Amino acid sequence: MAAEYERRYSDEVVTLFPRMLAAKGYSEKTYLQGLEYFKNFDGFPGYEVVSAEEKFEQPIKLTDGTTRPFIAFVDLILRDEFTGGLVIFDHKSKSWTEFRKHRDEMYKQQYLYSYFVHEKYGEWPSATAFNLFKEGGRKDEQEFSMDVYNQTMQWATDAIHNIESYDVLDWMECKEQKISKKTGKQEPDMFCSAICGVRGSCPNSIAR
Repeated sequence: MAAEYERRYSDEVVTLFPRMLAAKGYSEKTYLQGLEYFKNFDGFPGYEVVSAEEKFEQPIKLTDGTTRPFIAFVDLILRDEFTGGLVIFDHKSKSWTEFRKHRDEMYKQQYLYSYFVHEKYGEWPSATAFNLFKEGGRKDEQEFSMDVYNQTMQWATDAIHNIESYDVLDWMECKEQKISKKTGKQEPDMFCSAICGVRGSCPNSIAR
């Protein structure tokens, strides 16, 4: 896999890093972290691979009884060979430090995926997990909780209704304003100005 990674990297990874990150060597660092991961990759011992990069495209039922179109790409669904339970597995490039800061938020993604897994396979996952491949494949796993699932679905319902109520002016004010300690003036938001994939069309990014 390491050889395949080296051979195909330049063909598959065609989006450049933001200039401010590339200048700090992030492009090369990220490439080498991926290469190191594949050099040491030994599969997923103790698990059977059920599906990889499976696409789910169907309506999702919200807590208010309405449905919305939804598309999900689930990185990996495994079956624990010891317990027989399904595990939803997602690959993340975050550092362990950054992952811990947003851990609860990150798991909402997995709980939304649980809806589709249950719809197709007729069972709830026994656990959800993340593979932090830039941390050498460090794993973080959480036992599935129906209470957390219900809370996540309520969060999703509220978030969708909130998004649907927005107009252009709301979107232009949705990002937190950052003021420079040195100049006292508003700083450009790095995500909006350099990273976001729709920065060329979003009114918020254009205004900045």
